[in-house]
Amino acid sequence: MKEQYENEVNQLLATLDQLGIPKTTEGLTDHLFGDKSRLMQSLVKALGKEAHEIHQFLATIYFAAELGLPAHRLQKHPNIKYDKYMDKDALNSFWNDVADAGKNGISPTYLWETVEDCLNADCRDLFLNLKDQTYKLRIALDDDKVHFQFRTLSVVRDSTYMCGLSGVHHVVAKCRGFIIDSAVAAATDFPLCFRARREGRSTAQNYEDMFRFMFHLRFTVAGMAALALNNIVFCSDRGYWQSGIILLILQLGGSVFGTLMRKEWVPFTYEQKYPGKRRVVEKKYGRRIYLAYARWCNIMLKIMAFCTGTGDVSLAMDSEGIEGQPQVWELGLKNDGDYRWYISQTLTPKQRKLKAFQSLPSVQLEESDERNIEYHIDMLSVVMLTCQDMDYSWAALRKFAFTSSASAKTINDAAMYVPPEHPIRTSYQAIIDFADLGNSLSDPEDDDVTSSNGDGDPVAEALPPVDAELVKQLVKSMRAGSTETLEDCKAAAKRLLEKLEAMKNSPQSQLLSSMLTALGVRLNRAMNEISDINKMKLLRQWAKSISSSRSASEYKFPYDKLLDAKDVELMVEKRVGDVLASGNIPDKYKNPKNKEMRIELLQYIDKNPAYSQSAQQRDPEYSPLVHVVLTAIIRRGFLQALTGNEKKEARLGHQNEEPYLTEYFNDSQLGRVPDINICDIRRVGLAMHNDKPYVRDSADAIAFERRNGDQDGGDYFDEMTSHTIECKCRAQSGYDGSLRQAKNIRRKLLDTLDISARITAEANGHAVYKHISSSQQDLLKKFIPNSNERIQILHHAYTYSRKRTTLLVGGPDGKLLYGIIVTFEDDVLNAYGQVLDFLYNSGLHLFYAAEKAGDLPLDTIKNVIDNDDTLKGNYTLGDLVTSALICNELLPGNRSGVQHPLPACNTLIPYEYALWNVSKGGSDTVTRLIWNCLSILPIKTPQTVMIARYLMIYGVLHHRLVQQAGSGRKSISVTDTLQQLRERANKYLAFHDSLGILSKFHLNASQSSQASNSVQEDVNSQTYAMKPAPRFDKNAKRKQFSVNHSILGDSLGGTPIGKSKGKGRSKQFLDSKPNSFAIKQREDSCKGFLGRIFLDNGKKGGDFDLDRRQSCDLCKARNVTTMCAGCKRVLCFDRDRRERILNLLEGEDGDELRERFPVLANLRRRDVPSFYTEIGRVGDKRFVMGLSCWHLSHPSHFCSPCNDMDGQLSHVAASGEGIDSPQAL
Repeated sequence: MKEQYENEVNQLLATLDQLGIPKTTEGLTDHLFGDKSRLMQSLVKALGKEAHEIHQFLATIYFAAELGLPAHRLQKHPNIKYDKYMDKDALNSFWNDVADAGKNGISPTYLWETVEDCLNADCRDLFLNLKDQTYKLRIALDDDKVHFQFRTLSVVRDSTYMCGLSGVHHVVAKCRGFIIDSAVAAATDFPLCFRARREGRSTAQNYEDMFRFMFHLRFTVAGMAALALNNIVFCSDRGYWQSGIILLILQLGGSVFGTLMRKEWVPFTYEQKYPGKRRVVEKKYGRRIYLAYARWCNIMLKIMAFCTGTGDVSLAMDSEGIEGQPQVWELGLKNDGDYRWYISQTLTPKQRKLKAFQSLPSVQLEESDERNIEYHIDMLSVVMLTCQDMDYSWAALRKFAFTSSASAKTINDAAMYVPPEHPIRTSYQAIIDFADLGNSLSDPEDDDVTSSNGDGDPVAEALPPVDAELVKQLVKSMRAGSTETLEDCKAAAKRLLEKLEAMKNSPQSQLLSSMLTALGVRLNRAMNEISDINKMKLLRQWAKSISSSRSASEYKFPYDKLLDAKDVELMVEKRVGDVLASGNIPDKYKNPKNKEMRIELLQYIDKNPAYSQSAQQRDPEYSPLVHVVLTAIIRRGFLQALTGNEKKEARLGHQNEEPYLTEYFNDSQLGRVPDINICDIRRVGLAMHNDKPYVRDSADAIAFERRNGDQDGGDYFDEMTSHTIECKCRAQSGYDGSLRQAKNIRRKLLDTLDISARITAEANGHAVYKHISSSQQDLLKKFIPNSNERIQILHHAYTYSRKRTTLLVGGPDGKLLYGIIVTFEDDVLNAYGQVLDFLYNSGLHLFYAAEKAGDLPLDTIKNVIDNDDTLKGNYTLGDLVTSALICNELLPGNRSGVQHPLPACNTLIPYEYALWNVSKGGSDTVTRLIWNCLSILPIKTPQTVMIARYLMIYGVLHHRLVQQAGSGRKSISVTDTLQQLRERANKYLAFHDSLGILSKFHLNASQSSQASNSVQEDVNSQTYAMKPAPRFDKNAKRKQFSVNHSILGDSLGGTPIGKSKGKGRSKQFLDSKPNSFAIKQREDSCKGFLGRIFLDNGKKGGDFDLDRRQSCDLCKARNVTTMCAGCKRVLCFDRDRRERILNLLEGEDGDELRERFPVLANLRRRDVPSFYTEIGRVGDKRFVMGLSCWHLSHPSHFCSPCNDMDGQLSHVAASGEGIDSPQAL
């Protein structure tokens, strides 16, 4: 879009040169409104009036629109010299002539049609000179709603009353009126064509007339109509797309693009009671996108349904989408300034990598240390993916990878599924010992990795064939749990009792242990459990109860008496497998949390034959290890929003990271950290291991130390080393540890110090630091009791290839309590890397081998979601697939346009939606400007309403011309963004100022026509009385009028809602008192004579003192000694007051401030004018000016400060009269 913006501006400048139009404000205004302009000649001919009358009429119209007041109010105001403008009677008479113009004749041509033709012809000549067009033109289509409460009776009585216009009812505004269809350049907001809806013409016919007018040369060649709109993309919003318009554009060779409403032909819908065959998109789940393709006129129309993940669904279409092409996503930068360095072609990879390392504000580096650190960062074996954490790019790239939290959960959950003979067991056990994880590796003697559920080898190997068949039959009939199997089960139980009676103890144990094995207990554990004679008796009693039972409901196996809680938990994990993922099991049995719930689950499975087979028997390709790995990765990758105290404490932890790091740095500088000499600490973003893209890490910071010992002076890297840092905030609750536990650990650390160091630390509240080796398991458990935190610091060290990691623990007050510096041995680091490789090849690799959605393990992902209540309630399969594709697209090497690290991002949306966001503003901006300065008509008829609206659109055309081609425009830089270009144009010239230029131009033209031989009078100096007036009192001002300065009234981001009482107009003056307008106009027309204010204290010799009693009229700063002699305002001249102005704009007096100082009226929220601005160059030297309150109050006049005006300024302070400074520029 920026390229299109530049192309359109360059095309306009070339057209102006071709037409010989001066690129100045006066030249552009004269081209549109001069005596020889198309508009003026048409108005003179149609109205039969003199040119000076029309100029005076237009001057009055634009002047009234600028101030937002009807002309009769301006005429009555005592402080406005109104004699140059058209008086009330003359203006009403003129409007009556306008209302009747063009109604005569057999086939009348109404005046509004004439003005419309002139407007469209001027727009086409200026902006659509596309004979040699090579770039793609994007045009935004919209409608401008004109409000007019016409009466049905008037239409019936007078057939010409509507002047050929088609009346409509505006649903939102709840009023009648007309519609003007508009076409505006999407990039530059240049107006291109406007056409009112005629009687008997449909919307599609109206647009076809517009297309044929705008691109008339393309329709002159016979048989080429199918390519007339080639290389032109038409954008529109939701309700404006109709099937007829889409077909029209596609048939003429154009492209369509934009958002959609829910329609029958759109294959997606949401929140619809009767969707029919359309797919209903749920709004409550995460971010995902659905695609469909439909053929329209030999064009494949790409239709999208995007679920934002925040409860909204948006439908869109694009006729340029290619079927089968991967979906492209766009990240929106949080800070607009980051765009400059991100797209820079001169930035080296080393300089780009440094963007991800942000220094602490309090650290001051020496030049040599800065050079060494930069070299050291360049040598780090990591790829920096983002510049900071907790933004959209960070959230997207941390998924489907081993982060510190994902690694801890995956290693713990997958331990029991590691194959008995796999060589990874040694390394795996080393990591389990280091972190003291809860789960342990499976027993090598246990062959139940395949988890037999009554049909496995352990039963057949442990018993003779006859006995094995008996056990299988009993378990099978018991699990069937039906009346039909009751007799078989009773018979098998009786045979089992007979066997037990005939056996001695050892065979009994073998038979009973095989019974448990058939039910799902591990073989070696079953042998140990059944050796208990009491449990053997229970098992016999159970078999006896079955043999005499009368119903299938009595089949309950005595799990609660035969097995302890751990046995039951293991049986559920090993036997059930992915039973829960089937989706048919009742909700109350899902995710059992305790022994009783697990027993109920096992008994439910016993009585339901659907679960009589193991997971492997249901799916031969099922792997419990893959299932566990993917479950852990997905659970930790898709973070759930915290609530309540957890959210507060998490936010508190992030806020305290910088204070912890600062205190750690200061302690190192003061020698309180043993063997650590830190010269800098830098915050880091998301990092990726150089050789393993599936290993990523978000350390809180990295500390750089000066290396001790002998140094190799030729290599900077030898002079610097580093270690990673993890910060933890302990709060009062149990989330992320507790404050009480942290204080206990601090006391234990104090006990390890000598008596003097301990007394000093306790007395001054200093943090305590301790060095620990990864081999000191007892100390690790004592000082870092949390297993996940041990894995976390190990993960930091492994990802960055560092030997040490510091764990900083502090309290909620931002005070550091202690720091544990862990040094990792090579054996632990190597073992950790081997374990991650093993787990990657055990399931995670499936995501990295996929190039499209169909290559992903969709069935496995669905099982993972269905097996987890948290995931199932918040995500769907589409969410995870979308996230996986986004992650793969953003990784290094997968998309050439992505450079790393990524700056901070605040949006992540599909490419089509990002393009729509920058395209939709074109037509909306025209509507916004018009509604911001509506003309208040004394005579309201259909024709006068349309003429007033077209004159305002002419004002928008003039406004855009002066912004882009006026003498004050700036050239477009390579690093400028589209947003910066648009903001720069709006700051250069506001629409109110543009209307003021038009008013003054027409007034001067009117006077020139009446007295062409006389010297032109200065309108600014003659319009308002230049007489002494009191200073502007803000309290009195509030009583005079109130102002609504919102650009769109109550509706931001769309077409404003106008109401019959004038709602939506930018200015509504309630009342006025004498002097208010005089003061306002005197300030607007002030030439800006600056000087200092002196106070006569009666000193000898006639000396005066600077008057420091005044405060600035704009920023309210005190002790201001500079004053404008023209408008009598005290204003700062050379002080940067941006912060003060911003605070005032955001306060309760913000609207009043914007009214008094128009330069502040068109600023965006949280914006203030910049202080420094470049005013020119002399040779290779750049000159910069500071814009303070005085400059903001006189935006059109600049002067230099007076050097010696003591006598003159004393006269100003005494009399209050304005005098010209001989030294003013």
